Amino acid sequence: AQLNRKMPSGNSTSSIVAGVLGDKDHQVVAAALGVIGEMGGDSDAVAKLLGHENLRVRFKAAMALNQLGQPSDVPAIVKMIVENEDNDPLVRHGGIMALFGIYSRNENNAVPELASHDSRSVRIATAIAMRKIIESKADGIYRQKGTAAKLVGGLLKDADAQVVLEAARIIHDLEVQSEMGTLADMISDVDKFADKDALLRRVISANVRAGKKANADALAKFATDSSYNEDRRADSVRALSNWADPPGRMMVLHAWRPLNPKMRNVVDARNAIESNFEALTTGTKEVTAVSIESAGKLGLTSIGKGLAKAVADDKLEATTRVAALSSLAELRFEGMKEVTQGLTDKFDDLPPTLQSELISYHSRLSDESHALPLIEKVLKNGKIATKQSAIESLGKLDDDESAGMLNSLLKRLKSDELDDELRLDVALAAENSKREEIKTAIGKYNDNLAKTGIKSSVYKDALVGGNHEAGKKIFFEKTEVSCVRCHKIDGTGGAVGPELSGVGREKKRQYLLEAIIDPNKEIAKGYTQVKVQTDEGEMHVGIVKRETDTHLVLLDADGKEITIEQDAIEGRKSGQSSMPDDLIKSLSKKEVRDLVEYLSRRKVKPAGTDHE
Repeated sequence: AQLNRKMPSGNSTSSIVAGVLGDKDHQVVAAALGVIGEMGGDSDAVAKLLGHENLRVRFKAAMALNQLGQPSDVPAIVKMIVENEDNDPLVRHGGIMALFGIYSRNENNAVPELASHDSRSVRIATAIAMRKIIESKADGIYRQKGTAAKLVGGLLKDADAQVVLEAARIIHDLEVQSEMGTLADMISDVDKFADKDALLRRVISANVRAGKKANADALAKFATDSSYNEDRRADSVRALSNWADPPGRMMVLHAWRPLNPKMRNVVDARNAIESNFEALTTGTKEVTAVSIESAGKLGLTSIGKGLAKAVADDKLEATTRVAALSSLAELRFEGMKEVTQGLTDKFDDLPPTLQSELISYHSRLSDESHALPLIEKVLKNGKIATKQSAIESLGKLDDDESAGMLNSLLKRLKSDELDDELRLDVALAAENSKREEIKTAIGKYNDNLAKTGIKSSVYKDALVGGNHEAGKKIFFEKTEVSCVRCHKIDGTGGAVGPELSGVGREKKRQYLLEAIIDPNKEIAKGYTQVKVQTDEGEMHVGIVKRETDTHLVLLDADGKEITIEQDAIEGRKSGQSSMPDDLIKSLSKKEVRDLVEYLSRRKVKPAGTDHE
């Protein structure tokens, strides 16, 4: 069969290879199918092998049909997918690729009808095949793309949550504009999928990208419903606060896909917040705080006096008072002088976060006369988090007294006389300083750290002092690093990397820091990447999930299992950690510190885990 690759195509060649399809050795049959896929042949004969007893032969037959299959072969492909029930990932992939190939070559066939098939496996396979059509850059398939988009949009009405999620991913992640409105409309009927966070986030994002008045109203209404996840409700309000000038990076994926501000009306968001303001600010503290901040950002001046009262009310949550003060600053409230003086008079009794916000307000205005006395007071008697914020504010001031205070802190940093929790804050404040002498001093300090040649040395000041809540958000939500994609904590996450629910009990902070900065320095047992080459020339990379005398199962970076027959393996080599070694490029030093803090507090190892 391998020799036929070197022979010219033709009936004689096809006949020779086709004659091998009945061979008793499944490896010979699989090799012959590979040749037929490349050179052409009888699709009917290939389709009959989709029910072969050997799974590798089924996979090879399906992949051959990707190249030469016809609409008449679809029933056999569907039967294979149904029988497989997603158990073997290679067979599943082969079925998807076969459908994709057939649909690419034929405008009218049975594929669209599969969207209503009784088997969930078939419906999901159809959706993924349509995704490949939409992604394809091939010429001459414009109509197929349109039909594929419409089919995927219809799957949003499927009764199975996993099918709906797959359809939502396709529409949102590939920006299928013709169906984005359908995805956005799900926000009014998302109750049955409220526990599917990946879906909920895409529905919210779809409303942002649609950008109409109805979408703004829908987001505000969603945010008022306390039965939904608080974080997602807060996301909806934040989206409204940025309505007229949304971030260039889209929600969920954080890919650079800017929207046109000229196609959006800030009045829509302002009216949506204002008409629901009471309901938004009488619920949970996070939604309340975000709603107040958004009101300020959107310029709702009518609520200024109410916010001033909220700032002064010591019976309210600290987050609410902080948000109210921030919004008053955004609104440039005419009574701001009286508001801040009232807080200054009671400064020692203020919640730490409100102390920080007051100092930050004065520093943003370069008001050293009010900011410096408060900074001095906090550095002497404040809590660590408040000191950190005060040091950040200090770095934004540019008068001689402020520079002198920062220079003094920098000297204490160099002589190791500073609290460990404040080291990074002083370094960052110095880096942001406008004074050349301070920039030069911190530059030399950083150069000395780098001279050791040890990657983690540059981050030595990020060992302690982080915000564990911010670290949790990075772990679960920062798409650029996707920690949760590979690691599991408290039952949530992937299995490509070690379980981390109890990592803080087993490992010290230095280990956690180095694992983030230099993942290949010490690889957790069982999580070294393996590269496997098959006799078909295919290269697979992943960690070993399980291995028997007959099969090797790898887990790839997407968490998908790859099953390889031992007899088909020609070469095998251990590689590096499954964790990307350039992960650090997507994290600031503060984010590294926050992530270390969060992981160091993970003390409970769930039952049933076998290694950290």
